[in-house]
Amino acid sequence: MGKRKVKNSGLKKGFKVVNSLLLALLLISGQAQIFNAFEAQIINVTAQLLDNTPWADPPGGIYEEPVEVELFTEEPGATILYTIDGSNPSSPGVGKVYDGTPILIETDTVLKAVACGRRGSRSGLMEEVYTIARTSDISPIADAYVSQDRPDQNYGRSTSLQIRSKGTANKRTFIRFDFYLPSETIIKSSLLKLYFYSPPKAERTYEARRVLASWKERAPGGITWNNQPTVAEPTDIISSGTTPGWLSWDVTDDVQGFVDQSFANYGWRLSDSEENSPTSYEGRFYSRESRYSDLRPKLEVTFTPPEVTTAYPVINEVYYHVGTGKGSDPTNEWVEIYNPTNNPVDISGWKICDRYGCDTIPASDPIPAKGFVVITPDASTWDYWTLPDETIKIVLGSAIGYNGLDNWGDRVILKDAFDIVIDAMSYGYDTSQLNPSVPLSGKGKSLARIIKGYDTNLALDWIINATPNPGTNPSENGVETIIFTYRGVEYEGSEPVLEEEEIFKEEPIIEESTITEGVASEETTNNEITKETTSTEETATSSQERATESESPATENPETETETSTSEENSSSNENSDTEQIDSAPAEDAQQVMT
Repeated sequence: MGKRKVKNSGLKKGFKVVNSLLLALLLISGQAQIFNAFEAQIINVTAQLLDNTPWADPPGGIYEEPVEVELFTEEPGATILYTIDGSNPSSPGVGKVYDGTPILIETDTVLKAVACGRRGSRSGLMEEVYTIARTSDISPIADAYVSQDRPDQNYGRSTSLQIRSKGTANKRTFIRFDFYLPSETIIKSSLLKLYFYSPPKAERTYEARRVLASWKERAPGGITWNNQPTVAEPTDIISSGTTPGWLSWDVTDDVQGFVDQSFANYGWRLSDSEENSPTSYEGRFYSRESRYSDLRPKLEVTFTPPEVTTAYPVINEVYYHVGTGKGSDPTNEWVEIYNPTNNPVDISGWKICDRYGCDTIPASDPIPAKGFVVITPDASTWDYWTLPDETIKIVLGSAIGYNGLDNWGDRVILKDAFDIVIDAMSYGYDTSQLNPSVPLSGKGKSLARIIKGYDTNLALDWIINATPNPGTNPSENGVETIIFTYRGVEYEGSEPVLEEEEIFKEEPIIEESTITEGVASEETTNNEITKETTSTEETATSSQERATESESPATENPETETETSTSEENSSSNENSDTEQIDSAPAEDAQQVMT
């Protein structure tokens, strides 16, 4: 063995001498690049290309939400090297070693990987492109409650929002609506509305305070009692009452401040005005995760929009994913154009385009000043919608653009007769006109400008309209009322779209079941999954059924809340136990619970 080491050492020295002489000669002749390849061949005499290129699961493609990608290779003993920044992992010193942990892809990403064997051998290059379509699976609402007796527990997945006054076991609710209105908007009124399904036995006063710092709804890093942000003085204080129904806090001044950017929008904290009560008083509301979609939190805003000075017709509303009972794709898609100017505009001979093609707009009446035109492939569209008489209707006779608007992302472009772009927008994975693009609306909803005709060429100009309204923009004497909900935006007096496959993803929940009143307890399992048990300190007055709603244990166990119920077996011994009311079916005569 010793002789072999000496021999190898001499050989290496010989190679170095030869390499030095060759380098000098090749540098003189301008062939240094050729030398580098020659040197690599000498040093890696045994290097070879591996047969098995890695693969990714899931493969590249268009996804509506972030994906976790795993890498695999069939090459025995090989190590996978990968990059997610577009660089080549086969280059020296570039890339990360894949250790088996799934790679989280949250944005548009080019994933590259190679398998590395012994003695420098490598496989061919794997390259997968992931497009994360900007969807509204992240609700515009964030809500959670915090509990003083579980100061490090996050309840961002709870189906209820809770307020409690009790010794050193108080509870508070945090809620935020992410919305945008132009800074010149004048807020006439704004009401924060929550459905109160389980009032306390005695009347309490609940206050809303503006939150002064950012917070996160869910783990990791989700809001808890110990990390909750500070708050301002009370914005509004109301009586809880003792019957189920909607409770409303007047938050007009706060919303005006959010809009004119006097302060940042971190939402509100809702709490009992007199915490630390020796007797426990708890109230419960439906959260954005609740099964009862019509009873989830709302923010109702009545406002006077700013004066629109746009000097050209604009794409005002896009209905690209036809809903149930409204026809079919692409036949009954439509695009609404609004004329914000003071003069009629004739768009005959103009073009409406998508990513791959354009359609020439046939001869039609001019768009009236401050008026609308709705463009659709087929006249059957008018059978599904009620349009004002003054709205101009245009039928193309063929799908919009090349073959209709893509449900995962596309662009809509309005060109004049000289092919000059007058207005454009893009949504989903298409960022060609707006970057970031407008989020996807989901089936049956539309994308609409939050202020008709208001155009800053930003995605912020647009909202998800849960109440599509072709040919009109509901207002009364220039004042509009819109309602921010988990679905997007609803216009007052309009029926929201409800589809079986909502784009807003909900947490898995357990099917409804019948339970009886019982003694409540709170306990944490060995898996750190919080089980919140329902109880009452009163004898049940009827055999009323209650619907149980719960999230199934997810991967983030510490923040996952499962709601169950037990039978009351020994109320006397548990009279002062810490109790919680489940997310029950709405009923005006619902059992009142004091906990």
